[in-house]
Amino acid sequence: MGELVGERRNVADACRQGAARSPISQPTYAMYGIRVQSDILLPFLPSECEQHAPPDIIVCRAPLDAGQLVPGGPLIAFVRSPEGDDEMVTRVYRGAGGTWIWNRSVGTCHLTPDARRVTVYIEHDTDENLLRQILVSQVLVIALHGLGCPSLHASSVLLGRLGALTFVGTSGDGKSTMAAAFLRHGAELLTDDALPLRLREDGVYGGPGVPAMKLWPETARCALNLTEELPHLATLHDKRLLTLDRRYRFASSPAFLRAVYLLRRYDPEAAGRTDTVIRPLHGRQAVTALLAQTSHRATIAPSRMAGLLPLYARLVGQAAVCVLEYPHGFEYQESVRERILTELEGMA
Repeated sequence: MGELVGERRNVADACRQGAARSPISQPTYAMYGIRVQSDILLPFLPSECEQHAPPDIIVCRAPLDAGQLVPGGPLIAFVRSPEGDDEMVTRVYRGAGGTWIWNRSVGTCHLTPDARRVTVYIEHDTDENLLRQILVSQVLVIALHGLGCPSLHASSVLLGRLGALTFVGTSGDGKSTMAAAFLRHGAELLTDDALPLRLREDGVYGGPGVPAMKLWPETARCALNLTEELPHLATLHDKRLLTLDRRYRFASSPAFLRAVYLLRRYDPEAAGRTDTVIRPLHGRQAVTALLAQTSHRATIAPSRMAGLLPLYARLVGQAAVCVLEYPHGFEYQESVRERILTELEGMA
């Protein structure tokens, strides 16, 4: 890999160098229902309690001169540049020595086979804000899968007695906007990116994620009535970071999942209508829809993906899985929210 520079060394030696750095004094964060100890500051406040309990995952920074990382396995997934130049911006490799995640703007992260240690080899002049976002939304979510906790790429809120409702869909379908509409009216945020799924005796529970949201400026202004200037996610990135910081409620424990909505936003002018349609999915169709929304599913081994089928089947059995067709435009947001609430009240 030409992007990675330095003297070639054995990967295990490089990882041992990173492991030798003591994590004892490093901040510990409560996120995704686990404890993460990291010497790279994450984009929200560390946990205020149980700082001396053992972490589930340790993240440590290692300099490039610790050696060139040579992936010890085949390429299993990649992401191409959104600019359409066919260049890969992310590559994921996996082998007996663990998982390697290379990002052209940040460097390389190595996950041990048990997914409990992440060593970050950072490129020169890396945007620290971008590094934090990649760690939180990509690297640690992949590590979470390694710990046996799959997640949906979703935004989700908790509505008290009505339970948790989840919005899934592709980028740009309005997941964060839908969550923000409910947050503004007092709902608790479960997640705005990855929704960890946990199976308990009485059903499937989701969350929590992290106490932050990634919003376009107009979403923050129109959906949450925020007038303050939020910080950029990263340099030259127009999306903004909203840390809840007690201004909005965050659900700190998993919640019973009540409904999952697959978002389908349409242009009301082109369609000649402004109604909201909720169409239920059942059985195999619903399970297939959920599988397609699994976070970073390309990085999950086929055998492990097959193992998710019983979990999703259980979720389909307990929660309403629906397609939600709704009009684009903040002026319709309140009517869409009320339509969803009416549907949920009818199922209560």
